[in-house]
Amino acid sequence: MNILLLTCSFGNGHYSAAAALKEQIIKDFPGSHITLCDLIARCYPKRIKAIYRAYSFFTRELQPLYNVAASQNIQRKGPWSFLQRRCESRLLRILSECIEETSPDLIVSTYSLTSRLLADYKDMTGTQIPFVSCITDLEIHSGWVHEQTDLYLVGSEKTKEHLMEEGTLPESILVTGIPVSPSFQPAISTDRPFKRLLVMGGGLGLLPKDMDFYRKLSLLPGVQTTVICARNKRLYRQLLQERLPNLEVLGFTKDIPQRLRDADALLTKAGGVAVFEAIASGVPLILFPPFMKQETHNYDFVLDEGIGFSLSGDSADTVEEIQSILGDPRDLAACRQRMHTMQHSLQPEVFHEYLSQRSFLS
Repeated sequence: MNILLLTCSFGNGHYSAAAALKEQIIKDFPGSHITLCDLIARCYPKRIKAIYRAYSFFTRELQPLYNVAASQNIQRKGPWSFLQRRCESRLLRILSECIEETSPDLIVSTYSLTSRLLADYKDMTGTQIPFVSCITDLEIHSGWVHEQTDLYLVGSEKTKEHLMEEGTLPESILVTGIPVSPSFQPAISTDRPFKRLLVMGGGLGLLPKDMDFYRKLSLLPGVQTTVICARNKRLYRQLLQERLPNLEVLGFTKDIPQRLRDADALLTKAGGVAVFEAIASGVPLILFPPFMKQETHNYDFVLDEGIGFSLSGDSADTVEEIQSILGDPRDLAACRQRMHTMQHSLQPEVFHEYLSQRSFLS
């Protein structure tokens, strides 16, 4: 079985979902050949670091403009639409080269741009290669939805309902949850005299800038906090300089599955992959208010399903809210139980069955 996985590393969730799919497919189907391609990196190898740095700056420092720009990008409108069309034309050529090189039996996309380009490619060439879109948030927008898509992998029943409202046939939608690595597993509960709080802001480290927030966190009685700054080097340096008690500071780390297993709660933004990593680990979520439009549905999902809590903001004043949440063991236990139930309601194995039934399986 030869599969091409297409993604982009804006943030980190889309690439993580693709990597999780690759890991699971290789485990389920030994001998499969999986090519994971970051299409932006392949198209602009010499500029890729600058492109992703610019995206990081934009999301961290110009947040009010982010949703406007993202919406215009999806609709192919706005003052930069001409440049966007030129970039997409080049990306389409690179995509065509990638498909010719790999000769895949199946193509899976975990990013809306690559899904849109795949739809354009199928229109342009008439190829019959099956095309799967793995939607990495719980929101549906036009960048994901294309009649050329053969199958959708979605995170929830509500996302499936939204797709059906757009005209997608129910048999073309599998509710698998958003893919996460099999290394995310529930922890074995242990009695300890303190709570362990894990703080993350996705691959870009989109976390509060106010040092008073972290100073107050470090003073919470009976709480040990770990802050993962990821690619936010400025925050990482500032926190190291603070030398705060009971607060561990990490940069980019690969041991997040173990960190989650050790945590009593995860304080984070409502990224789709982060939410499902927490579900897989059975760790209650404490969410900052969303500023990215695509994360609003993830945020609502967590609260509606009772698997987490919301903060009123991201200032130092909200630390008292965090203390109240961590101080209620019954509410935390109820969240963990609902997550346990949800783990069993999701059906990632249905994609395994889909692959098993394909005629290209050798």
